[in-house]
Amino acid sequence: MTTAERLGAPVEHIVLNLMAPRNYASSYTEYDWHREGEPTIRFRFHVMPDDWTTLNDYDWECYGKVAGIERHPYRYGCNADRPEGFDGSAEIISFGRSADSCWWQPPEDIAHDREARKQMRQTVSDILEYGFVEWTVDLYRQCGSCDQWEHFGWCTWSGMEPMSEPHETDVENMVCEALDNIAGELGVMYQ
Repeated sequence: MTTAERLGAPVEHIVLNLMAPRNYASSYTEYDWHREGEPTIRFRFHVMPDDWTTLNDYDWECYGKVAGIERHPYRYGCNADRPEGFDGSAEIISFGRSADSCWWQPPEDIAHDREARKQMRQTVSDILEYGFVEWTVDLYRQCGSCDQWEHFGWCTWSGMEPMSEPHETDVENMVCEALDNIAGELGVMYQ
């Protein structure tokens, strides 16, 4: 039995409220859950830039390979040759407003699929321009003596694609994981 089930937490209801459209003034959504005779738990979901994850951090096979472009040392105005390990399906892609460029070797499974390659090229360009994002569910509880909210748990998923929207099952898994992370404290709170 999960922590959410033990608490009787209406996870589906919490998720629907956290997935509500955010207004532009706020980067997060909140939902307060209260059981009779127990402290209120505030769930806060937000999407933030992931300043730590880049395409070069891991061996991201799903995105292909990326390498910077070096200028040719002897031919003025020409790029250096294709990087080592990049084959004939590699291409130069541009990203950003300053028209930065790099070599991109698409993954082998989509190298010859025109539509899949086009979509992956856009995804890689977005990652290079905007970086990855992280999704976080924070848990707060109301302090009994001062009525201030105190942060006491969270769940963060990093390395998410910048233009992707979280699915309800993703947020549901994050809520359950955040509750599982603080099961010991909740056991004290909910005896």
